[in-house]
Amino acid sequence: MQIRKLESVSYIYSTEVVNLDPEKFRNCSRPYEGNSDEEFLSYLDKIGYDLDSLLEEVDEETADELVKLLDTPHREIWNSTLKGEKSWYESGKCVEGKVKNGGFETEHSTDDSW
Repeated sequence: MQIRKLESVSYIYSTEVVNLDPEKFRNCSRPYEGNSDEEFLSYLDKIGYDLDSLLEEVDEETADELVKLLDTPHREIWNSTLKGEKSWYESGKCVEGKVKNGGFETEHSTDDSW
């Protein structure tokens, strides 16, 4: 019987904290039109990877802060191993060329979500 053990690990990374004034985004080509913190977060989230398109539409100080949000989050603030290991066992067989599951065809698993 071929058996393997798997472990699932989650990490949360953060950029540095930035200070943004929602009012500075009211006159952008994609203007912020809300009135609450939640609406401003939603506005930023909807723009997503296009945040850099706003850099030339805001003042220099706001652009400098916005650039920090565009950086890859680099500070680990939590990982699931701090709570213990989430692992499980699978039985099955090695299948050469099966890429999706790491070269292993799972037949049985002790993981409830499988």
